Amino acid sequence: MINNKPKPKKKILSIVFAAFLLFFGIDSNKCVLAQNVFVNNGLNIVSNSNLHINIIGGIINLSGGKFDNSGTINLYGDWENKAGNTGFVNSSPGKVKLKNANQSIRGTDITHFHDLILQGTGIKSLVNIDAIVEDSLVLNDREFAADVNTLFVTNPSQNIITRSTGFVSSLNNGGLSRLMATAGYYLFPVGSSSGTQRYRPVEIKPTSASANIFKVRLANVDATTETFDRSIKESTLCDINPYFYHSIWKTSGTDSANIRIYYDNTLDGNYSKITHWQNVPEWENTGLVASLVNPSPTLSYLTKQNWNNYSNSPFALSNEAPIAEITGDTLICIGTAATLTATGGNSYEWDNGSLTPSINVSPTSSATYSVTASNFGCTNTASITVNISNPFFLNAGPDVSIEIGETTQLSATGGNSYFWSPATGLSCTNCSDPLAAPTTTTTYYLTSLNSTGCENKDTLNIFVDAECGLVYVPSAFSPNGNSKNDILYVRGKCISEMTFSVFDRWGEKVFESTDKSIGWDGYYKGSLMNSQVFVYYLTAKLFTGEIKKMQGNITLIR
Repeated sequence: MINNKPKPKKKILSIVFAAFLLFFGIDSNKCVLAQNVFVNNGLNIVSNSNLHINIIGGIINLSGGKFDNSGTINLYGDWENKAGNTGFVNSSPGKVKLKNANQSIRGTDITHFHDLILQGTGIKSLVNIDAIVEDSLVLNDREFAADVNTLFVTNPSQNIITRSTGFVSSLNNGGLSRLMATAGYYLFPVGSSSGTQRYRPVEIKPTSASANIFKVRLANVDATTETFDRSIKESTLCDINPYFYHSIWKTSGTDSANIRIYYDNTLDGNYSKITHWQNVPEWENTGLVASLVNPSPTLSYLTKQNWNNYSNSPFALSNEAPIAEITGDTLICIGTAATLTATGGNSYEWDNGSLTPSINVSPTSSATYSVTASNFGCTNTASITVNISNPFFLNAGPDVSIEIGETTQLSATGGNSYFWSPATGLSCTNCSDPLAAPTTTTTYYLTSLNSTGCENKDTLNIFVDAECGLVYVPSAFSPNGNSKNDILYVRGKCISEMTFSVFDRWGEKVFESTDKSIGWDGYYKGSLMNSQVFVYYLTAKLFTGEIKKMQGNITLIR
């Protein structure tokens, strides 16, 4: 018996498109046009690389329905996957373009897109479901609102996400997740249109090419409103960014990474530190960061290198509290100045009104000076007291009158060290008691330091009677021990140098002197000579420079 009952037909592409004919027409560009919402109720839809499917409505994928897509799906409505699978199968290297306004990806099952491209107008969003992009995410100028969900990009290439002005926004624990397998910077183009619209991306650079997965969210609110109280912070911090913070999670991998956070230095303010919400709980300073400041609207950034603590996700921009310090002399001499220098801030204001980091002060008694250091709106004050060293009274001694050629002893008091000037006529210049024998009236200046290095000065005048008088040699002397005219001296107040020689009548030199204070006592070779007449020769140079040459007879009387 021949069975004429038709055999069941397989769900192949020809049957699929036969079913489509109720809704679709094929144009010359090999495009399939759908006029209403397309419901795939369990079909395996295969499209080749030349096929463009325009879905004017949305797509609802049900009951194990699959898309093996190598072409392009231009979707003008929502995508909803309730098929119990990933939606796209066999790696489906095709594109899905969201081309209308305010479109959503929803359903009960996570869809795996290959290339997801945002076009049209409005916001594209995830509704109660995560989504995975296995190759490229093209944001163009659109916002992708992940809400409390996560958009996963699993292609580890660095530049697989592109944009013009678009960004990914999210709430709570939602965010943009990326797989990384290169030791280079990966862009997380996060932003928000809630409240003040901001695009404040994060870049993350793992320290190796091992696999790591990071997720980032821009929280476009004051961190305090989400329980991360900005007033709870360690003492080194001043202000925490009140406009936004970022949540950064490392969901897989062990590498530390460089964390780079961007900001607008005009709209957001200037920042110098990155802070992390720790378990204490409090905002804690992450330490030294690298910075690049650009004029708005070009974004600036701070980079924290080799960070590996993601036990809590919040990170925020902040500024370090200024720690004002003043350095400078705290003990000075009266009449001198101290230079005081403030550090620890970006700007300074002294209690005398000066706005410079350093000031010069010359108090006449002990005085205290204060400065307020500022750093991005935060202030701190420091003070310093400048004391005056105990004054000392230097005394060079009384004025002195001498005759030319005489010497006088000076005696200074009151200092720890002494320096006399000019040096002319002094036996020493760095002692308290030099012998002085100036040839003209001279004012001597004395400078002295006390034990704290303070300087004082005094003067002393030595008046010199410059009348030289005669230069002569007495014609006789009597060395008889009666202390009267026992020694023969050359006489003359103005003699500075001389040579005085005495000869007996046979021409033998019995005495010679070059110092007028050294005279002849009448002895020669240890014996007192007999009374007789001697001949002398004298050559003397006076203080005036004049040379005197003399000779004559001397009688020794016993």
